Order: sequence, then C-alpha cells, then structure tokens
Amino acid sequence: MKFRVNANVFAKILTPVFDVSTKKGIKDFETNNLVCVTANSDEIIAKSFNGYTAIKSTLTNLSFSDLKYEFEKEGSVIINIKDFIKILNSFKPGTELAIELEEDNGTRLKFWDVDAESDTQILPVLSNADNMTFPQKLTKENKKITIDKNVFIDGASRILFAHGDQESQRKFMNWVLRVDKDAEKIRFGAGTGGIFAFLDTWGKDFLTTNKSCDFLFPNKQTAIFLSVISATKYDKIDIIEKVNDDLSSSQIVIDCQDHEIILIGLNSGMDWVDEGRFLDKTKEYKVVTKTSDWLYPMKGILATVNDDVKRQSDPHGVEISFDDANKNIFLNADYIMKSSRKIDFIESKVINGQAFDEKYNFISKTFHVNQVIDKFNKDYSMQIEVIDSRSPILVYDFADQAVSDSAPSRLNEKTGLMESFFVFFTTMLEK
Repeated sequence: MKFRVNANVFAKILTPVFDVSTKKGIKDFETNNLVCVTANSDEIIAKSFNGYTAIKSTLTNLSFSDLKYEFEKEGSVIINIKDFIKILNSFKPGTELAIELEEDNGTRLKFWDVDAESDTQILPVLSNADNMTFPQKLTKENKKITIDKNVFIDGASRILFAHGDQESQRKFMNWVLRVDKDAEKIRFGAGTGGIFAFLDTWGKDFLTTNKSCDFLFPNKQTAIFLSVISATKYDKIDIIEKVNDDLSSSQIVIDCQDHEIILIGLNSGMDWVDEGRFLDKTKEYKVVTKTSDWLYPMKGILATVNDDVKRQSDPHGVEISFDDANKNIFLNADYIMKSSRKIDFIESKVINGQAFDEKYNFISKTFHVNQVIDKFNKDYSMQIEVIDSRSPILVYDFADQAVSDSAPSRLNEKTGLMESFFVFFTTMLEK
C-alpha cells in the first residue's frame, strides 16, 4: 500500500471515523480505537466499529478537493486511529505526505514529507485487514426517508436534554422520529419518563418518503452520529431501517454519501410511548406568560438547592400556584432556604366555562421546570396547559400574547419550515 495525501486535510476528514472509534462504544470492545484503512485507485476507505455504531467513510478527491489523493499501490491495514491522527497532525498544514506499508512482512507504516524526506514517522500495523470486525448490512429495506441534513441535526439536537438514561426504563433509552407522509410533517420526540420534549416540523421539499413511519434511535450513540452527519458536505441524507427476513433483528443505516453509519443492536419491534394519548386530552386551564419573566424567579428557586438539599434522596420540588383573578403565578420552594417569587401572566383561559379551581396548583421537580425555561426561546411567550394537579403539565414554546386553541408555532427563518416545540413533565404529589 502506498499513496500521497494532504496530511492535515486527511486528519480532519477522518474526524467522524475517529469519533465512532473512540467514543461511547462497548467497554473494552475489540475494535475500539482501531481503523481499517484501504487504498484503492480512486479512493481511500476508512472503517471503524465501536460495538454499537459502525462507520464507513469513502474519501475521494471529488468529495474532498483539498485531500490531493495520489494513488500508487493498493492495500489495507488496521492501525490505532489515535496514533494515526497524531502522526498526521505532526506535519505542517499543507504538507504533501507519503504513506507506505513497508515490505518487511507488512508490519509497519512509514510516513514522510515528500519535500523533506528526512522527516519521517513509523506506525506499527496491528493486524491484517481481513481480521477487522465490521457488521454486514441486513438485506431487507423496511422503511426509508430522505431528509434535509440540517433539519435532522437541528431537531435531534433540540430534544437531547430529554434523553432517558435509566436501564430500568429501556424504552426511554431511545428517541423517536415520527414521519407523516400526507402532512409532510415529522416529529422528534424524547423522554425520561418524567419529562418529554417534542419538536414538530412541517413544510415543503425537505422530506421524501413513500409511507408514514417511525424510527427509533439509541440515545447513547446520538451525539456521535450527529457529529458524523454534521461533517458531510451534502445537503440530504438517507435514513433506512434494514431488517432480516423474520423481522427479529434490525439496523438503522444513515447514508451521507461520503460517510455511511450503521446502528446495530436495536430493539426490533419496540414501541415508543404514545404521546398522543396525553396531548389529545382536554386541557382545562391555559395560561400565556413571557418566558423571559421566569429567568430570575427560577434563579431564586434554584438558590434554595444548597448542599444540604443535594444530600437528600428526594428530588427538589417547586410549588406552582395560579392567582387567576390577579393574573399572577407564584413559585415557592420551602426547604432550609426558602424562596417565594411572583410572575405576571398575560392571559388565561378556563376551558368549557368551568370556574377557576385550586386544583390547577401543582408541585413539580425544579429541575424539569428549569429545563423548560432554559430550552425555550426567550423572545417568545409560552403557553402552559393544565388538566389538574396530578396530571402532567404541557408547555408550548412560540406562544403569542393570547391563549391559543391550537398548538403555538412559528416559521423557522433558517429552514423556511413551520415548527412547534413543546414539553410536558410529571407532577409530584408532595415534596
């Protein structure tokens, strides 16, 4: 094997492979930190697998014009990717670097600056490429969508904070992408069991699919495959669910053209939570309030979470009560330190003409309430929707100044698409 490349450009475009190989894999998995590099006449192929996620990157001068790949002799090697990247970055930017598998039984790679041949590096080859563990793609395509790369990255990133991480609640170890073909609409959804976040996006020309469907993505690998997708130069990605003949095993393949990701070990046939069962319920009380008005009151509530409270096993709770007559919301935290803060609201609405009742007062985990304030857009108002003191609380971003009967939404000027962002979280019976 022998070829030439621009050293630092080669290192940079191997970043997605590096991330898969070195991060969030199965502990002590046999191919962690390894990469298989294959040189062909018109491309370099780099493959890694961390036990959960596999990546195959196809690097060509057409896709990466600054790579300046010059092929001399084909071959494949398995090497430590951390050591490989360090060597590439040890040469000045723009260096034309020659890389050759030396002929002494093919046990090491030699690197040298073409313009200064005395500048060399040697890297041991760990194994023959035939010994690389790499998953084969399942043959049957169950469902497929083509979607704008940036829409997918934005949606998946905005619900990251609601990812579950408890093995005892395995369904929340995944997040869901729901695709509605007829409405040209998608929904990103994630939850922990205590708090759930959703982003609905709809419009024209960002999505192609032949049917409505759902995809489940593993939380642990999401940051990695989002970083890979971010690195691709192409605007569209394909997301494909592959299954075996009896549907007992499934994979998700994300094809970015220059990088292909395979997610394995998925829970085939698992259903995610049906959030519609809650969203479709009649909310008896709705309030619109400026999101920015919550910032300092929440700082006051969080100030009561001192070291003594942190040592307690019970979660910190905040009591939220509504004074409908005076258009106020009161936040109260009653611990060793205490806080009582008031927030004005703009408008309220009691549904079906029922009289206002104190059943609309509730206690929630402070952490959940603070997450909502942190993630919502401070230039908008938010709409709070309540059933009773024991039911989850629904909160919409992008509200106007008046209570809306439908889900508040906005036009995302970057994408040209409509979107609705909302969260619901459970209440506590007592602190």
